Amino acid sequence: DYSPEVPMELLEVPLGSSGPLLWKTLRAGGVDVLPAHNYFWSGAPNTYNRMFRVPLNRDDGELSEGLRRLDCVLGKMGIGSGPDR
Repeated sequence: DYSPEVPMELLEVPLGSSGPLLWKTLRAGGVDVLPAHNYFWSGAPNTYNRMFRVPLNRDDGELSEGLRRLDCVLGKMGIGSGPDR
């Protein structure tokens, strides 16, 4: 069932990176995110083409593991504070 109250966070694609490349890299690293461009049907579409939705309706263990994976993948890409930064 659809609910407009689904908890999520928006993740912006870093400058110099492409949305499709970041999406593929995150998915390969075990991080599932959804593009935001088809979620926002009004407003500034160019802004939302550079964003992903990260679902937060998970238990604490899944969220912690997802954040750890996200940090690790971004670190390997030279973004964030992952193990390679």
